[in-house]
Amino acid sequence: MWFNKSTEAVLEEFKVNLTTGLSENEVIQRREKNGLNELTSKKPKTLFRIFLSQLNNIMIYILIGAALISGFIGNKEK
Repeated sequence: MWFNKSTEAVLEEFKVNLTTGLSENEVIQRREKNGLNELTSKKPKTLFRIFLSQLNNIMIYILIGAALISGFIGNKEK
C-alpha cells in the first residue's frame, strides 16, 4: 500500500516529479485512461420520495393496521 512506502517510492510508482508534478503528456494519458477526476453525485430525493421512505417501517404498518381495526370496530358499535 502507498501509505507504507517512502515518498520517493510513491513518486516513482506514480511517475510524478516532486517539483514539477505531472508532465502534460502524462496528464493527457491519465485522462484518457481514467477520465476526469470528478465525483458522481446521486439525484437528490424529492419530498414525496422522502415521505414514502418514512412509511417503510414495520411499526408504521402495525399502527396503520391498528387504526383501521379501531375505526372499523368503532363504526360497528354505533
